[in-house]
Amino acid sequence: MSNHFDGDRMGDGTPLVSEPNHLDLHKPLFYGRRKGRVLPKTLYDHTLDRLKNLDVKKWHGQWPKELWLEIGFGSGEHLNQWLCQHPDRSIIGVEAFINGVIHCVQGIPESFEKRCAIFSDPVQEMWSHLSPSCLDGVILLFPDPWRKRRHVQRRMVQPAFLDLCAHYVKPGGLFHFASDHPGLIEHSLNILHKHPRWQYMDGARTPHAAQWPLWPEHWPSSRYRDKAVANHIPCAFSIWQLQPE
Repeated sequence: MSNHFDGDRMGDGTPLVSEPNHLDLHKPLFYGRRKGRVLPKTLYDHTLDRLKNLDVKKWHGQWPKELWLEIGFGSGEHLNQWLCQHPDRSIIGVEAFINGVIHCVQGIPESFEKRCAIFSDPVQEMWSHLSPSCLDGVILLFPDPWRKRRHVQRRMVQPAFLDLCAHYVKPGGLFHFASDHPGLIEHSLNILHKHPRWQYMDGARTPHAAQWPLWPEHWPSSRYRDKAVANHIPCAFSIWQLQPE
């Protein structure tokens, strides 16, 4: 894990190619932003210091008893609430948007550092730091919907992505997905239903909002969900379980 903030090393907006070390999949691309508005230098410096204690390498491959991965945690609202709600669990948070990393790290109490790791590079670079079947679950909440038809292949939920999740999640582990974008919901559910190892467990099963259950009370919210709720936009959550090979 590099834990650097030099987003310009690949040029903002320039696709980043990364090769999974364990699976022979197509090379994934990263299209998202790395930087937002300029924040005070003291925040950057403090975040860099704290990231030393939040490096995924601290576990040396001896993974916590129950370990989850949250991809694209935004500013970390869900991640920090999740740590509070689940004192017996550990989590790796992945976020390439540096401003989000800074806000998230500011909200993590020092007492949680042993149970949390932050990866401040694209998720494509995360997989090689993991061991097969080391995760109990993957969390993907409100990912970029990539609304334009020509950008559909940039959506996170693709067969190759689900293959990677299946490689690093234990049999019986879970995949949590949520979105408020109808096109993305339909796309993701369709691919999940077709995958041979991920089986529907709970939540939204179809793209029809009238059939979606209410947001689970025990699930922490995020700014994206709060914004959707404020605008009366229905949100789908969906839980899938990994089946043995």
